Amino acid sequence: MMDGRQATLPWQPLPIPAHLQRNECTTSGKGKRPDTSTVAEIHAYAVPGRIRQARAAVLSTIPAVPPKVLNFVVFPEPELDLPIFGADFVALPGGHLIVLDFQPVSSSSLRLAEEALKDVHAKYKALLPPVGGEIPEAARAFFSPYFLFVRAEDDMLVQTVVFEAFRAYFSI
Repeated sequence: MMDGRQATLPWQPLPIPAHLQRNECTTSGKGKRPDTSTVAEIHAYAVPGRIRQARAAVLSTIPAVPPKVLNFVVFPEPELDLPIFGADFVALPGGHLIVLDFQPVSSSSLRLAEEALKDVHAKYKALLPPVGGEIPEAARAFFSPYFLFVRAEDDMLVQTVVFEAFRAYFSI
């Protein structure tokens, strides 16, 4: 987003091997629990010259809605030396786990991510509840210093502040 205007990009669908596009598994319910189907879907797009691949993996259960897990990753063209954008949304019975970040691929993309995310990270970290735990030390190597890790019990918080944070991170 620039100057308050939303840029329109020429998104083009990317081919996904047929065996990966959609998979479904049904488990038999026990007692009063109904049969449940778990569905995994993958979608991918590109923007020539800018985004090599934007991939969304969605894991959901039927009859429950909305999706239970969304993993969204945007890989820029390598010659642009930009960090990789990643977002994970996990819906749990007691709330949601959300991670937003840019994964630097070089020291210059690390500086870019840090400069761009510093103020956005501070703003949303102040608006969101404390996490009550951290991402394990072994996983920290996969995040920038400005990753946003959210545990939210309130759906309205996810639909407002977390969604606004997602849009801010994604627009960077």
